Amino acid sequence: MNLDLASLCRHAIARTLFAPTDFADALAHMPFVQADPLRAPARAQDLTLRHRVAGYLAGDLERRYPELGIEEDFFVNYGFLGAHHHALMHPRKVRRRWSKARRAKAEVVLAFVRERGAVHPREVDEQFDHGKVTNWFGGSGKASTELLDGMHYRGRQRRVDGDDEVDHRVHARADLGAVGDDAFGDREADREIREIGRRGHH
Repeated sequence: MNLDLASLCRHAIARTLFAPTDFADALAHMPFVQADPLRAPARAQDLTLRHRVAGYLAGDLERRYPELGIEEDFFVNYGFLGAHHHALMHPRKVRRRWSKARRAKAEVVLAFVRERGAVHPREVDEQFDHGKVTNWFGGSGKASTELLDGMHYRGRQRRVDGDDEVDHRVHARADLGAVGDDAFGDREADREIREIGRRGHH
C-alpha cells in the first residue's frame, strides 16, 4: 500500500480531531492536554482546544479550571488531566530522594499553606525567605518556588484557582500520600495510565 502525504494527513486528522463539542466531552475524549506558557504563536493548550471545544477562546481552560474536574501535573510532560487519572499517578516514585532536611522544610511549608487554605508562591517566599537556587537552564530562581514545584510533583499541593499566570495560587492536599517516594504499584492504575498514552495525548 502506497502512503502519500494527503492520505497521511487524512489519517492524522481523523485520529486526533473530532467535531467541536463542549468542554466535558472534549476532555473525556482527550485524557491529557499538554500545557505550555509560550504564547508565540499561541499556548499549546489553546491551540489544541480551539479546534475541539465549541466557541473556545484563548485562556478558557484556565478560567474554567476550578469547575472542570481536572488537575495540572506532570504526565509525559506538563499539562492537564482528569482528576481520576491524576490520582492514579500518586504517590509517585521519584528519581531523587529528598534529604531529611528538605522533607522537614516541605512539611513546614505544607502546614503554612494548609493553615491559610490557599496561598500564592510569593507568600511562601515572603514567609520563609528560602533564597535563590540555580534552575534547570542555568538561571536563578526562587528556592521557595522550586520547593513548591517538588511538592506539586509529589502530590502535596495543587493549583486551586483559574488564574493563567505562571505563579498561580496553590493549596495543600494530603490525600495523595506523604511527601515520599513510594510508587503506586497497582496494576489497574498502570493499565489506565498506559491507556492514556495509547489513545494519544494532545
